[in-house]
Amino acid sequence: MKNFCINYALKESRQSLKSAFYDLFKGEIPIVACIGTDAVIGDSLGPLTGSMIKQKIGGKTFVFGTVNDTITAKDVGIVSEFLKNAYPDFPILAIDAALGKKNEIGAIKAFCGALKPGLGVDKKLKEIGTATVIGVVEQKDGGKALLPMVRLSLVYNLATVISDAFCEYVEESLSFKTQIKQTYAVNF
Repeated sequence: MKNFCINYALKESRQSLKSAFYDLFKGEIPIVACIGTDAVIGDSLGPLTGSMIKQKIGGKTFVFGTVNDTITAKDVGIVSEFLKNAYPDFPILAIDAALGKKNEIGAIKAFCGALKPGLGVDKKLKEIGTATVIGVVEQKDGGKALLPMVRLSLVYNLATVISDAFCEYVEESLSFKTQIKQTYAVNF
């Protein structure tokens, strides 16, 4: 598996991220865990993305962490254990905001492996997920102090690209599975 880094502002960003989802999940539909709080704009990427996903494809996968029901730093350990115990055979996509280098602001990074929330602000929290998508919302140098100053437009645009790409991936994967079932039903 490789790591993906996509600039949200590029015209092909949604398609590139959807391709990354195919590489990460191979057509399987993951459960989604969106980390963050809507109380701080720079940390609201997760819940905003979760709300968008839930609104667009509600019922086609489980979505944890929305604007109305956030998964904050203190909840990560409990939610991680719950997901491992309740859905041991399902992949889990963790989505969160991140801090990075100045030239990375606006980047969407996707990779196989658990999310380590709080890393950018030097917190050591429980890991969550089997694959991760992070959106870089601010530079690490300013740290947690700059999170309230992040532009809502950046967070909203990142959330839109992530949710659109994920929802298209889910719809296409489900459509493909339906076509296979229909083909086998006709042939047997």
